[in-house]
Amino acid sequence: MKIGIVSAPKHCKTHIRSLRKEGYNIHCLGDDPKGIPSSYDVVVVRVASSSHQGVAVAREWSRKTGKPSLYENGLSGIRSALQDLSPTPKSEGGASPSTMTLETARSLVRQWGETLYESRPHETRDTMQRHLKATLRREHPNQYSLWAPLIPAICVDLIAVETAGALMGGSAGTKISVPVVEEPVVEEPVVEEPLAVEKDNSMSVYPTENSPAPWGRVYTPVKLRRAVEAARALMDELGEDLVGAFRQAYLRCEANPSTELWKWMCREPSYLKRGAKRTVFCGKPVVYVAFVYLLFMDSPDRPRRLKRTFYTSYKSVTAKGADTRIPDALAWYLGFPPPEESVVYHKAMKSRAQKKAASPKATSPKEVGGGATLSTPLTARMVADLDEHTRTLFTLMDEVKTLREQHTTEMGALRSEVESLRGQKSVGPALSDPFAALEEIKLRLATLGFKGSLTLTVE
Repeated sequence: MKIGIVSAPKHCKTHIRSLRKEGYNIHCLGDDPKGIPSSYDVVVVRVASSSHQGVAVAREWSRKTGKPSLYENGLSGIRSALQDLSPTPKSEGGASPSTMTLETARSLVRQWGETLYESRPHETRDTMQRHLKATLRREHPNQYSLWAPLIPAICVDLIAVETAGALMGGSAGTKISVPVVEEPVVEEPVVEEPLAVEKDNSMSVYPTENSPAPWGRVYTPVKLRRAVEAARALMDELGEDLVGAFRQAYLRCEANPSTELWKWMCREPSYLKRGAKRTVFCGKPVVYVAFVYLLFMDSPDRPRRLKRTFYTSYKSVTAKGADTRIPDALAWYLGFPPPEESVVYHKAMKSRAQKKAASPKATSPKEVGGGATLSTPLTARMVADLDEHTRTLFTLMDEVKTLREQHTTEMGALRSEVESLRGQKSVGPALSDPFAALEEIKLRLATLGFKGSLTLTVE
């Protein structure tokens, strides 16, 4: 028997050494294995020295292969579990009478599963696993932890074999057998006249999966078909009396929108589930609307239903909202006339139109320079702000123009003085020194208020 241990190598060295001395073929798989080969017969998981991913990989390996996995941390617990699983390698005798071997346990659990499937062929796999685990715990409580991991793989194998036998023509529980192939007998075809089939216009033909759905990817024909099938199954489960009572309760809600459907359902335990506000429709608004439409499928005229009643009654039952497009999509799929909007909807639309008409209209576009017009409509406040900014801009432009004219006048006077100095023929005592003339120019510039640097070019 090949054994693998999921643990950190430094934490299980003494465990592996002791178990190998006792004759066990044991190998360390590490604390975080990515996968466990199917060649191992048993996997020992030391949870205290393993990662969460390593424990999950061990569980998945046991579920797929059907082989046991032991969850022990100490050496004594591992040794005791291995002794219960099979005799120690040093002992030559067989297993103790109170301990089942792997093949015996698998055969026993499979026999229980076949008996259960024969008596209840419509049970799901999860239900079968639950029953088998309860039986194993009751019959062999000391070995439940060893053989419980075998149950999922046995259930999968058992249901696959039984389903294949039923598909090949047998009933549930029929074993698969190789059919005897016989040569077909060729007969002459008999030509029969086709019978005249009257077209039934009362029932509409459902759109196929390839039909163009006006609701896009949200409510496709496939999704609507599944909702209708679930609603039909629910109607068969409840019975004609409860379905008829629900029809009358829904008609009362349609006549008076303030009626709460939840109060009526509280008196019908078949419609309720565990917990408050939990019904058979909770979380499935598409199934609920399909259920309501199927209540009136046999009506010859099929009048239009009120659209608002669908989601108000659903909210009363489940305390959850629903998409308002669901009634339109299912009416299209089932061939019903489109649902009618309520009086509340028409009043809301009328009030919205009145508010839109009473809103102040935008002013006409104002012309901009160059003959262009503003594409954004201007309000009275925007026009007032633009006028104020325009006045400020013109005031600044006037001030700049005044300063420019004053600067031009002063510069002209300065040039004329310099030219007059250059035109003098006689050089007086003040002009005998050129630097004295520069000092005089600087003095005059300072008198005029000039501040800055002056550069002279001599040619």
